[in-house]
Amino acid sequence: MGAGKFIKRLIWRWKNLTLEDFINSYRPVKINLSKLDIERYDSYLQSKPSFHLLEQNFSPFIVIKPSGVEHEDKIKELLEKKKVEILEEKSIDNYVRFGLHLYIRPYHDMKQILNSYLWFALDEYLYPDKLDKTKCLFLNFDTIDLDNLRDFKKEVRLDIGHIRFYRVTYKALKDEAFSSFIHVPDKEEIRREYSIAKNYKNDKRTRF
Repeated sequence: MGAGKFIKRLIWRWKNLTLEDFINSYRPVKINLSKLDIERYDSYLQSKPSFHLLEQNFSPFIVIKPSGVEHEDKIKELLEKKKVEILEEKSIDNYVRFGLHLYIRPYHDMKQILNSYLWFALDEYLYPDKLDKTKCLFLNFDTIDLDNLRDFKKEVRLDIGHIRFYRVTYKALKDEAFSSFIHVPDKEEIRREYSIAKNYKNDKRTRF
């Protein structure tokens, strides 16, 4: 891992983790993913539309990830307590395909893409029966502050449980990854990610 990547991850851990999770992040569980066929992820990425029209009207949203599926009711309960209105729920048939569309940026190089493959392969390894049960929750702009959206992510971690960290390998690839319950877009990425999430089309051919 390069010095820049190490420092970036160190800052993220310090800002986002409890002391216990910070310590545990340096004791990752080792997992070998070589039995998975992650080369097929190439076809998922290639199915991403080359251009997404940015929606003029967009809203904050939350992705319930595979590790958060069993906590869906609790996540919604926390939103209700904060008086955040859910405008729409969208079921996702294939979290890996959806995630590759949502998280991969046009400027990402092949090394970054392959590292992303490892993170999605970890979800497939840990939660094979949850990959077709994830959801997007589109929220009412008037009931939540964008700056508080990431704070909500921290609240979910504190309320539901600890983040688990892993050192994953797939053939010659290796990286450190973690499994979290929800995804929220960064403030500067929300319009782009909303447009992708809103226009994502489920595909029966790629269901898990």
